[in-house]
Amino acid sequence: MNKLLIAFCIVLIVSLIIWFAYTIFTVKMLLDTNDESVVAVKVFIIDRADVYTKDKGSILKIIKYLKNIRYYKSENLEIYSRTPDAYIYLYDKDEKVIDRIKFHGYVAVYKKNKYGMIPFTYSGLEKLCNRLNEKQ
Repeated sequence: MNKLLIAFCIVLIVSLIIWFAYTIFTVKMLLDTNDESVVAVKVFIIDRADVYTKDKGSILKIIKYLKNIRYYKSENLEIYSRTPDAYIYLYDKDEKVIDRIKFHGYVAVYKKNKYGMIPFTYSGLEKLCNRLNEKQ
């Protein structure tokens, strides 16, 4: 019983250290866009998912997902292709692009700043797109 308790405590302490490091060394990207000004969203992931929606509930889900992605900044991030692997465009009522995020591999480009991402970002975005497509 004592060995089990010690093992549990060790796992808990290691988990807390990893979580603490993750939250300290990563940032959330702050979108300049006001949620109410967005009337349409286009999400595209090459060969995986594609969604265009004007549904306010779907738009808010996409924006919430974007605001919860954690990134890290690094001077050494390289973009190896001109064409993004995925992108998200936010449109206003005149169908003009008011905000955009492009993903090149595990590098997100937003307002000419480069952010590194964890590998699971695409799969989460793909799942969200698939759920939204099922709903439409």
